[in-house]
Amino acid sequence: TLLMLLPRPGVARRWPVSAAPQAYQWIASALLAAGLLLWTLLANIDSNGAALPLPYVPLINPLDIGVAAALLAVVLWLRSEPARAKWAAQPGMPMALVGGAAFVWLNAMLVRGFHHFGDVPFRFDAWTHSLAVQTGITLLWTTTALVLMWLSAKRSMRLPWMVGAALLAAVVAKLVLVDLSGTGTVTRIVSFIGVGVLMLVIGYVAPLPGRSQQEQQHA
Repeated sequence: TLLMLLPRPGVARRWPVSAAPQAYQWIASALLAAGLLLWTLLANIDSNGAALPLPYVPLINPLDIGVAAALLAVVLWLRSEPARAKWAAQPGMPMALVGGAAFVWLNAMLVRGFHHFGDVPFRFDAWTHSLAVQTGITLLWTTTALVLMWLSAKRSMRLPWMVGAALLAAVVAKLVLVDLSGTGTVTRIVSFIGVGVLMLVIGYVAPLPGRSQQEQQHA
């Protein structure tokens, strides 16, 4: 809440923010944003999302609600005038950090779902040896790459498209190095078919965007 309030013009005109706007709206806010991003990573790795005696519901549980609020606060701060002025030289880098944290969150939600509804122990070795979890991760990564590349193609943004392509390459590497060990199982067959279909969709709806005029001038 504090990170959302500090950049607001009404708060900026009040003491003590008005007495030291640089300290509050940039330094303190940047520390809060970094702390929130670090917390989301640690919470997603360490917590299984259980909120006993309440049943576990994906997205509608204290952990996921807290992570969503933290990421939203960071995004709103990054869009504020003080933050945009400081990141003018590299505007995409902080959003890339938020995107990375959101990607970890998606994977963690998937793993927590298998833990609560598929009886997969909430341990790293259990995730790596679970065929269902590995298939779910493969399809999640492919879907994420599809959405990222489609949005990038629609908005003519080459760099995010490249990130999506790199994620897709990671999916292919995972299929060859990890998923092939389970060839013949139903989950692996589903994984291969699902990835193949999504890759066909990507090739149709998300071609590589053309270079912008600024990129052509620097080429």
